[in-house]
Amino acid sequence: MNKTQLSLALDRMDRIYPNVMEPDYREEVRRLGAAFPPLARTARQLKDLLNANRTTPHAVLQEEAGDRIRELHDRLRIDAQRLLHAPVWPYD
Repeated sequence: MNKTQLSLALDRMDRIYPNVMEPDYREEVRRLGAAFPPLARTARQLKDLLNANRTTPHAVLQEEAGDRIRELHDRLRIDAQRLLHAPVWPYD
């Protein structure tokens, strides 16, 4: 994944975000974690949280785990932005 692909993946995640249970959102999280080792831990935590609650209704999920999901989403976004703006890009 190059810088453009990372940027597009982050944009897709942000567009889908309110509907975190959509398979597309989980797939973007998985792809980011697989492509970039510095993002792997946060992506895995978010993916595991979403997978564990796949059958939970969206309203209940937001009430019970909404803050944690938002925290992980934001951390993944911030860490990815740091990668994008790093002086050296070792992932090409």
